[in-house]
Amino acid sequence: VDGAGDIVAAGYTVSSGFDGQTNNNNIGHSDLMLMKLSSAGAHQWTVLRGGSTNEFAYSLKVDSSDAILVGGYSDSTDLDSQSNAGGNDVMVMKFSSAGAHQWTVLRGGSGNEIAYALE
Repeated sequence: VDGAGDIVAAGYTVSSGFDGQTNNNNIGHSDLMLMKLSSAGAHQWTVLRGGSTNEFAYSLKVDSSDAILVGGYSDSTDLDSQSNAGGNDVMVMKFSSAGAHQWTVLRGGSGNEIAYALE
């Protein structure tokens, strides 16, 4: 929940047209899904973001300025010009309160790493 009482949800989708959205970011099998609803439950926006394979969101945090941080993992080798070190790499993305993508960070080793919480 953000400062205005609006609801922010993160997850993933395997749909190519989730909630009427199209994804121009190399849609793969599973892509990150970020959605904002008003405090009354009215849809405000949905963002889909992903690389050539999989992006899963497992954690979300709204900061004091209502920016949205989403954590999880990616196994794509082409997500937002980031390099994957192998397997699943920790993925953190930042979005504005209006859903505009600001940055993406991938970090990991040769095995599997996943961000389950953001603080």
